[in-house]
Parts: sequence; C-alpha cells; structure tokens
Amino acid sequence: MKRLKATNFGFTLPAGAIIRGIEVIANLETDTVHKCKDYEIRLVKSDGSYTLTNKATQAQLPSWSGGTDVTYGSASDLWGTTWSESDIESPNIVTGK
Repeated sequence: MKRLKATNFGFTLPAGAIIRGIEVIANLETDTVHKCKDYEIRLVKSDGSYTLTNKATQAQLPSWSGGTDVTYGSASDLWGTTWSESDIESPNIVTGK
C-alpha cells in the first residue's frame, strides 16, 4: 500500500475565522491492471493528530486518462472534529492512502 500526502497548501485565514466545513477535491485515476481504491482519506491537525473520520469510499478508482474528480467532505463537514486557524494554516493538513 502506498501513501499519498498532500502538503504545503499555504492557506491563510483572517484572524477570528470560523471553520464550518472542509472539502477536498482530488483527481484520481488508476491503470486497468492495478485496480486501485482509496483506502483512507483523513485530515491532519496542526498538532499532528489525524481526524477520526475516514472519508475514503473504497470504491474502485476509474481507469482512464484524466481520471475523475472525487469530493471528500463538504462546506458543512468538519470531519468529526473542531478546527482552528492554525490547523488550517498548517502545511500538513491532508493525507491519504
């Protein structure tokens, strides 16, 4: 199993910002031989802890050039935790495998 870690987004929020939800959109694809699935999609907080909520669907990823956009979370989904400005501004917010 391979891990993909997306980091260093450079988010900057205004002081006092209220985080009401987090949406992650990933363009995913695989080849016809490996039949990949998303296994675990979590966010990482600024203290290094992972969210309890795993957003992976474990559905077969599409196998064509260009892939497809897959959305995890939403504008009203906090992934099972609360968020501070520093959590969102952390360079290590998204991870998956």
